[in-house]
Amino acid sequence: DGDYLNAMYATPHSWTAFAHQQADRGVVQENQLFWDYRHQVLEQRYLRPWQLFAAVKWWELSFHLRPRRLRRLLVSRDRSRRRQGWWTARHTFMVWFAEIVEFVRRTHFAARPRPLSQWLPPPPGPLDVSGAPSLGADVGSPRGGLAPSPGSRRV
Repeated sequence: DGDYLNAMYATPHSWTAFAHQQADRGVVQENQLFWDYRHQVLEQRYLRPWQLFAAVKWWELSFHLRPRRLRRLLVSRDRSRRRQGWWTARHTFMVWFAEIVEFVRRTHFAARPRPLSQWLPPPPGPLDVSGAPSLGADVGSPRGGLAPSPGSRRV
């Protein structure tokens, strides 16, 4: 009987294989400030974004209001454990409620989702093995910006 539930959305970061596997799916969240694990980014086949959000919130609520969990909060003989349980329940509810308020007030979805492939950067070109330092490398370093090898001194 778990105490916590953390529901997260799959986020298509460009450096992951997941993003390239999902390249044909629509992006419903065009504001990249919301491209994290707490917000829906990719379009779902059978649910609108608000329906998915409501389903996740209902799932979270039903998890936290399980009879066994409520019984523990109400009749636990250990006062310290009961106080800790109520503190956790109070803060869990505040986060849950704040996420609903944020969704209603700040979250906007694309009317016509564009494919994820249009959001991903172009694939990198062939590997440059000419010995030129890579972007961001410390040009003055004998190892091209890499960490010094064990036992070496920086000159």
